Amino acid sequence: MSKRKFYISLIFTVLASSIMFGKQGVPAPAPPPPGFPVDAFIMFLSVAGLILGMMLKSGFHHIFIKKFKRLLPLLLVLYAFTGHAEHDHTGSAEFFGSQNRIWLNLLGHNGEMRQILISFYDYTTDYYDSGYDIPKAETGGSMDFYSLIKNDTRRFSIQALGTFSNDKVITLGMDIVDNGSYHIEIDHVEGIFEEGQSIFLFDEYTGEKLDLTQSPYAFSSTIGHGIDDRFKIGFVPEINMDISDVTSSDEIIVSHNARNIEVSTLHHQRIDRVELYTLEGKKIAQTPTSGEWAELELNARTTEQIYLVIVYLHNGKVLSRKVIFY
Repeated sequence: MSKRKFYISLIFTVLASSIMFGKQGVPAPAPPPPGFPVDAFIMFLSVAGLILGMMLKSGFHHIFIKKFKRLLPLLLVLYAFTGHAEHDHTGSAEFFGSQNRIWLNLLGHNGEMRQILISFYDYTTDYYDSGYDIPKAETGGSMDFYSLIKNDTRRFSIQALGTFSNDKVITLGMDIVDNGSYHIEIDHVEGIFEEGQSIFLFDEYTGEKLDLTQSPYAFSSTIGHGIDDRFKIGFVPEINMDISDVTSSDEIIVSHNARNIEVSTLHHQRIDRVELYTLEGKKIAQTPTSGEWAELELNARTTEQIYLVIVYLHNGKVLSRKVIFY
């Protein structure tokens, strides 16, 4: 291989690598697991491609004897291209974009554990992205843990959202097959979450919130399949509910005065919980119940305006109605 052909091949290899793996090129493929040696892998492919070309041109027996020295410039360029004298897991992030990731565990009282991954990338969205959001396989009646994507009925073991911002909210779901105590905890994190970003867990049943970076969250649960309305992950101490697509139901009967609000249903169905929101999505009251009606005590600061009442029925149905407080 002539010098001219060699350097043309060298330039082509570097440019091809830059286009394929650079931040300004084609969106990267699904991110590798933590610690995957991306830079070494790219170098291996590049060198292997050049060696293959040299083998085809000159014959195998000439490669290592006469032309190995020609690989040295390529190795040096690729070494500089990766930008690392020592490999660590952050090298992958430079090729695949910003990686901000959270691994969460659900721990059962009998030693069972389920894990999910929540990640944020500059090239994915908050909706379903094929190859990045991974639906969860059925667990066959055992304990399960997953996250949910808006307007998608599937359960996800891996959810890749768009660029991180602290106003994002992720809905968690689970199947509980035994009455007892459970824990939700952080297994490990990457990116901005290694730098002290808080990760709040909100329990919609009890009204509690906890920064999981400080300690796991312990809770009790009865048997339930598809518990999708209890837990949410947020990144600021207060989160607002998305009520943009909430419709008003005539099945809810609401009466109120200056101090409280009473809620029942048209068909006298059993109610598990009632919540009261402003139209901006801020929760101002909630109460658990186990009968056909519920009563919410209003805060003295509740002023005349339109509110949204959310009713969670025992059969799993969720009803809502807008009401005007005078």
